[in-house]
Amino acid sequence: MWGLLENGVAIMHSNTIDKPAILRVMLQLFLLSGVVSLLVYGVCPILGQSIMAGACLYIIPQSYFALYAFRFRGARASRLIAQSFYRGEVGKYVLTLVGFACLFNSPVSWSIATVFLAYGLCLVLGNILQTRVINQVRW
Repeated sequence: MWGLLENGVAIMHSNTIDKPAILRVMLQLFLLSGVVSLLVYGVCPILGQSIMAGACLYIIPQSYFALYAFRFRGARASRLIAQSFYRGEVGKYVLTLVGFACLFNSPVSWSIATVFLAYGLCLVLGNILQTRVINQVRW
């Protein structure tokens, strides 16, 4: 259905809900943690790489979940949506567990407290940013 003109162009109304911009939030979080990690790396390399490792342990599995969870839309695809959410959630947990296992078994020295602190801060900041993005979506 065609709607009113905006700036001289006819716009088409859609009854579908847009995909949330969760991947954009993850990219912003990755860039922010990268900048912080580089700044800290100049002072203490072990802390800088621990910050980036903790951030990646949150960002990579969460991005995987976002890719799987929001693949399908619409009422007709409800079965596929439920399966995608399940696969995305299981994959997220597996990636997180494997990431922590690889980190703890690596020969590189890490500041474990910094890794967990960075992971927790990314978890909190990611939830805050995702909430802001979801509240901006027009239903």
